[in-house]
Amino acid sequence: MSVNSRQRKTSASFCKIALLVVLVLSLGACTAKVSYRFLDWIIAWSVDDYIDWNNQQQQQFDRVVADLLTWHQRTQLKRYSEFLAQLQRDLSEPLSRELLTARMDEAEQLWTVTIREVAPQAVTLLMTLSDEQVNELGENLAKSTDKISKRYSSTDPQKLDRKRIKSVEKMMARFIGKLNSEQKEIVEQWSLRLEDSREPWIQSRKQWAVEFVRALQGRQGTAFPGRVYTLMVQPQSLWSEDYTVLVDNNVSHGIDLVLSLQASLTDKQQQRLNDYIDEWIEAFDQLSVQAEEARLGGIQLL
Repeated sequence: MSVNSRQRKTSASFCKIALLVVLVLSLGACTAKVSYRFLDWIIAWSVDDYIDWNNQQQQQFDRVVADLLTWHQRTQLKRYSEFLAQLQRDLSEPLSRELLTARMDEAEQLWTVTIREVAPQAVTLLMTLSDEQVNELGENLAKSTDKISKRYSSTDPQKLDRKRIKSVEKMMARFIGKLNSEQKEIVEQWSLRLEDSREPWIQSRKQWAVEFVRALQGRQGTAFPGRVYTLMVQPQSLWSEDYTVLVDNNVSHGIDLVLSLQASLTDKQQQRLNDYIDEWIEAFDQLSVQAEEARLGGIQLL
């Protein structure tokens, strides 16, 4: 694997594992088990912001989401539990950059498995879109990006920095409890080292949306499935070289943050983190067992 390819993979892995941590660990384990039952509604609401399905498409969409979530609960949650258990063992000793990178690669693999399962179903459904729906989707994607652009471009960099620091401190407090002065200083120094990625990030979103709509306009062609698959699974393939370098640098700073915070944990914070991970391992295991029991009983989970 080339250095650039490795860097892009590492960048994507870090973003996805960070997203997983934010979405999963920011909730309580009991809340997770309840929320998982409503993922089909959450997905539907999100998609409805961009596309107005007709009745036949809505029925097909509902079936696809139900089948995919059932597959996910039956086949993937146990893997997440095992991943967290390994991560918990890793955290019992000082982390190294190499080990953390390896775990990021594993997170990338978990993410890719799900996207590869989703992509063919998405392609089939997207091929049913009318020209009017494609135009609607393009307009809504543009509106969404413009909204994000105005929000971030009009915000003072120092204000964004303070907001970022506060957000990270709040997230970490859920995992380990209140941060001490040393840990707050670690977070502040990390934030100061980050390069401003707002403009290239927004531009990458715009480019992705343009390419996605362009692919949809040729949805009856033989190249359509492969093009949409690439846009879904490897969106970073559209990044410029400069943006890739910027992201890689910020990812490196993020790794430094994780390593420094782990080294600073008190015994009490370490125990709280272990307990928190234990709750999630138990939640994923229970959902996985329920899925297997439902399969054996011929029950539709969602």
